[in-house]
Amino acid sequence: MAKDYILDRTTTATGVSIGTGLALETLFDVELFDAGREVPKRVDPASYDINMYNVYTLFRNVLSSIKFKDKDHLVHDREVKLELLNDMHNLISLYEGVDTELLFYLPKYDQLYKRMNKHKKGVYSPYSTHTMMRAALASLEFPGNVVKGSSTGYLPATSKKVLLLTHFTVDLLGGLTNTRNLELLESHTGVVKNNLLWYTKYKKLGKRDMGIYPFNKRLLYLLGDSTVVAPLPLIERRALYDTTATLGWDQTTPAERINKHAKKFKNNIPV
Repeated sequence: MAKDYILDRTTTATGVSIGTGLALETLFDVELFDAGREVPKRVDPASYDINMYNVYTLFRNVLSSIKFKDKDHLVHDREVKLELLNDMHNLISLYEGVDTELLFYLPKYDQLYKRMNKHKKGVYSPYSTHTMMRAALASLEFPGNVVKGSSTGYLPATSKKVLLLTHFTVDLLGGLTNTRNLELLESHTGVVKNNLLWYTKYKKLGKRDMGIYPFNKRLLYLLGDSTVVAPLPLIERRALYDTTATLGWDQTTPAERINKHAKKFKNNIPV
């Protein structure tokens, strides 16, 4: 039964999963999946020294492309894993002749997960899903140039200009320190975001405008995301918002000012 769903999964003209394929429409002159969709402004992949794809994001997009409800079952299905390899091979073919370095990123988040969730209760369920996916792919041999992440959980340090496709907010932390020339390529939307727009990766807080916050490690600890960092309880995040909404913060507010206030709000932030 599941095999029929896998064979019928949703892909774009590039042959890759819909989430990844829509992002590629920003980079390449390919047939559009939806002619009525407003495609973001075209970006030349060769304008970056490195185009990097998080393998777990590619796998998530494979799973999302299959209309089968039991995703836990699909994670361990051999045919689904082969579709991931197929997407990676298609990406390699697509980049032939493009003057950039294509890398696949295989991160390790365990240490970072512990730090970003210290003093918080319970296990964050999205991260449990990730660990299950990681275990399912552990013995898979990947094609192309694969960069394995360090135990710190951060992107490899580089001064080169990097375009990264990922749904893991913690990957962007490197853009604050050791990978400063980093921009995000979003799955599905194909929108390219610099660090001034990374605030969109914080866990949403109702209809509140999260644009008052710059992207900051301590704010990420407090606000959380949808993959690795558990948010503080809703009542605490509301209190944080109420005490900071009138401070005039924006995307250029210095980290020192943000960090000082974050420590006052919660004095045991471990990052």
